[in-house]
Amino acid sequence: MTDKPTVSDKTDVAQKDTAIDPSAGARTEAQTLMKDSTARVAAKLDTSVWPDVGFTFADARPSGPKPGPADSSAEQKAQPGQSPKVEKCDGNEAFQILIDTAASLIYDPKDLGDLHKLYEQNACVPTTAEAVKRADDALKVAKDPYTDILPAKEANDLRTAMNGHLIGVGVQIGRQESAPGKEPLKAGPIQIQRVYPNSPAEAAGLKRGDMITSVGGVDVSKMSPDDVAAKLLRGAEGSDARVQLLRDGKPMDFTMKRADYSFPSVTDSKIGDYAYIRLEDLGQNDSADELKAALEKHQDAKGFVLDLRDNPGGLVPNALLAASLIMEKGEILKVRSRVQSDPSDPQYNVERYFVTPTGIKATTENPNEQIGNQEDVRMKDLVNKPLVVLTNEGTASAAEILAGALHDNKEAVLIGNTTFGKGIGQQVLDGMPDDSILKVTNFRFFTPSGQWIGDGHDHRTGIAPDIKVENPKSAEYGSPADAQLKAGLKKLDELTGKN
Repeated sequence: MTDKPTVSDKTDVAQKDTAIDPSAGARTEAQTLMKDSTARVAAKLDTSVWPDVGFTFADARPSGPKPGPADSSAEQKAQPGQSPKVEKCDGNEAFQILIDTAASLIYDPKDLGDLHKLYEQNACVPTTAEAVKRADDALKVAKDPYTDILPAKEANDLRTAMNGHLIGVGVQIGRQESAPGKEPLKAGPIQIQRVYPNSPAEAAGLKRGDMITSVGGVDVSKMSPDDVAAKLLRGAEGSDARVQLLRDGKPMDFTMKRADYSFPSVTDSKIGDYAYIRLEDLGQNDSADELKAALEKHQDAKGFVLDLRDNPGGLVPNALLAASLIMEKGEILKVRSRVQSDPSDPQYNVERYFVTPTGIKATTENPNEQIGNQEDVRMKDLVNKPLVVLTNEGTASAAEILAGALHDNKEAVLIGNTTFGKGIGQQVLDGMPDDSILKVTNFRFFTPSGQWIGDGHDHRTGIAPDIKVENPKSAEYGSPADAQLKAGLKKLDELTGKN
């Protein structure tokens, strides 16, 4: 969906650093806490995952007889007078690894269909690269659009993006969303949701709200935003990207050179007595640290606006850490996850995550599950002033975890539009065959009040705001035309007694 991981990516990936001291970051401890159970909440994008989730090829495959072929060659029946023809099937093991892994972890194995039939249809896979393609095609027919395989190039883009860098034009894109409760639009122009500062797109004059119709002459109306980003917008550094779009119904044509650019997770400014902090995503390694720095910078503010609009989500541990920056105590979320198990008898576990004054606490309903030591796995609560949170239909996944936790614990007033409705998450496994990454929908999450906000496609309810405010479609966030921000500032005036 974007030049970087976004909602349907749910690429919420890796962690770094090893400090418990909140001043240095507690990300690794949070990751350990989340990884201690077998099938754990994880970060592109869309929407939820990290690549070093801890499975090897061997332990990711269910034990017992496999329905697929075990040999790497297939002997075809010879005609009279001929020797038997042996067809090389070097991709069989890779195909089996990918499908077995998905089947052992996916939330609802029925989404994969008949596995025996699938293996029969792929009795001989000639190469590892072909195995990745066929396995990806097999997963794409499932009812779950978020279970996916990223081939080597896209996988590497994801790894790079986790460090805040990509080679592309510098836009976040998505398809214009339908209302919650209805399936997202699958065809039509691709909307620019954000233009990154100091990017080729900004220099060329692209704007939020522009509708991309084609890239390099390729019609994008029937492509997914992810494919548009990965196959058309990204590319070799210095190469030309020609983008055709509609702006207020008028066709426009832009050509720019792809470049290596960086994008921050957080931007901040002061508006009168209040701090305006925009959290763009939760998917970068340092997203929570950037939020912490912005909050520390504005400790003299009389109130805070946290802008989660068009935030596609990211790492669940980042959502937990972000909540701990604002909440002293309270439940953050409940997770029901698939435990690695035979697809014919799937097993599940339920866990709850809480912020406490001393850490982030996890509890489990499964007596066989071990929860790691959570002491000091939190950041310091930096918000003891009135807080409003801005949301819209692009607020998704891990961003909805944060919004739901703040709302249900009465830490913030939500203003804007109902969120996207992606109450599921993916476990992401790196180091798969041919340097691919496997994303598997592995869990559902519930807000502290018990609400399941939807599956991100067929069934979406989202989180409704306390105060509903529509924004002009072309309004730049933070600009004088931003009606939702105006409403947030007005609410802060009320909460601080300024009015």
